[in-house]
Amino acid sequence: EITIKTNLADLPVLGSYLDGATLTTGFAEHDHSTVANVDDAFDVTAALNYSNGALSLGVQKKLHNEGEGAAATTDAIWYKDTIIGVAYAINDDLSISYNTYKSQRHSTGVANLDQETDAISIGYAIGGMSIGFTEASTDNAAYASGTDDTRTVSVKVAF
Repeated sequence: EITIKTNLADLPVLGSYLDGATLTTGFAEHDHSTVANVDDAFDVTAALNYSNGALSLGVQKKLHNEGEGAAATTDAIWYKDTIIGVAYAINDDLSISYNTYKSQRHSTGVANLDQETDAISIGYAIGGMSIGFTEASTDNAAYASGTDDTRTVSVKVAF
């Protein structure tokens, strides 16, 4: 595995225009089969984040390849994902965020539906306690047709 995080403000010439932005890239590979000539599983990711005062934005692209199955003739299943998020700290105690996650599955012999999730979260801190609320909606959950608009509502309290 390797991960490289670059503060874009440190770049020569352009850096003064990119203050608050970071680029993170990563690669990981692992063996998952003892069968000869079978591709290894791997992950590749790149994320660009920007923060200025109370506002934070982020975009991430990633590819996850599960490698070939039990034989070299079995095609690998892989996923191509895009994640976008924005967060705003209204004050020191209250924040709100919106995130969207789109995942495209690529596999032979099955319907390759896109799974999409949208979520909005609100967090509030009261002294040492924080309360969080998240409402999320997923279309094509588990890459299956007919599982549209599942909703998750969660409330979290931590001391």
